[in-house]
Order: sequence, then C-alpha cells, then structure tokens
Amino acid sequence: MDSTVLNGYVLLFCSWALFVFGLMSVFGFIDIPILVDGDSSPIHAYYPCLIILTVTVAFFIWLFFNWLGLKYFRHSPSAMRR
Repeated sequence: MDSTVLNGYVLLFCSWALFVFGLMSVFGFIDIPILVDGDSSPIHAYYPCLIILTVTVAFFIWLFFNWLGLKYFRHSPSAMRR
C-alpha cells in the first residue's frame, strides 16, 4: 500500500476517534479523571474536554492558513523571478 494512502487512513481514523471520544466526553458518557475546582458544571469534565476539542480544531484552521500563505508566497510573481 502506498504511504500516502496509509497516511490518509491513519488521519481518517484519528479524526474519527477524536470526534467520537470528544463528543462522548463532553456529553458525559465517558468519565475522564480530570480535576476541576468546584461543581459548577453538571458534567464534571465538560470544560477541559471542550478546550481540548476547540484547540484541535483551531490548530487545523491555523495549519490550513499557514499552508495557504506558503502557497501564495511560493506562487507569487516576485518569487518566480528568483
């Protein structure tokens, strides 16, 4: 199997696992032993799990815009003259 195809399958599996595990932890189906001060939330680890999911999505958005900026830089007319 080609390494690109294998990397694609690994990425799909990891994305699916993070999505399912994240939603299950946010909605309280999985009890994660994260220490949170106070009992302000009905789901014990709601905010820490939500932060993990939000940071993951923000990282991929940052990664996309970094890649897009690199493509714009590499294919700009000033880069062609070098």
